[in-house]
Formats: sequence, structure tokens, C-alpha cells
Amino acid sequence: MSQITKLLLVILSHPAWQSIGALLGILVAFYIYSLQRTKKSLSYEILSEVALLSDNEALKGELELLFQGRPIKNGYLVTLKIMNDGKEPITPNDFTDDFLITFSDIATIFSAEII
Repeated sequence: MSQITKLLLVILSHPAWQSIGALLGILVAFYIYSLQRTKKSLSYEILSEVALLSDNEALKGELELLFQGRPIKNGYLVTLKIMNDGKEPITPNDFTDDFLITFSDIATIFSAEII
């Protein structure tokens, strides 16, 4: 055996290094467990958010936007993508109530559709 190999064996046989090795083993086992654990999770992504009026047009009163006869001051067309980012399928049985998306109190939803 070379001198370097003997030195490494002496260093690694020290109890402190053995404790570090055991701790690393536990951490790796926990990480592998968390990867294999079943998980259901929904997330969303905003694909687009387009202002229907520019700030200049709305402020000057040059253009008016109506939806079903109702005026809209600051209209936006927003496209959301809702996806299952978990590792398990999400079934209708997983919901006790209807699926609900909420926005801030100042937002009014005029129309929504599922594509």
C-alpha cells in the first residue's frame, strides 16, 4: 500500500469521519425517499396577460371598452395554465367542492372558459 492510501485509511477510520459518513447516508436516504413519495399538487402559470386598452387611450377617454354593454375601465385578457405538478394523478374524487380560482377584491371576472 502506498503512503497516501495508508494515510487516507487512518483519517477515514477516525470516529468523526465515520459520523459524517453516517449523517450523509441518512441525508441521501431521506432525499431518495422524498423523491419516491407520492404527492398530489396543482400549480398554475400565467401564459399571457394583455391589456385591452393602453393607459393613454383609457386616460384620454378616446376609446371605450364594453363587455355585454357594461363599460370596462382596465380590461385584461389573461390566459392561465393549471397543471398537476405532483407525482400522482388528481381525480374528481379528490375535490369535495368545486374547483375555485380567486383573484384580488378589485378584479371582476367578466368571462371565463376552459380550453
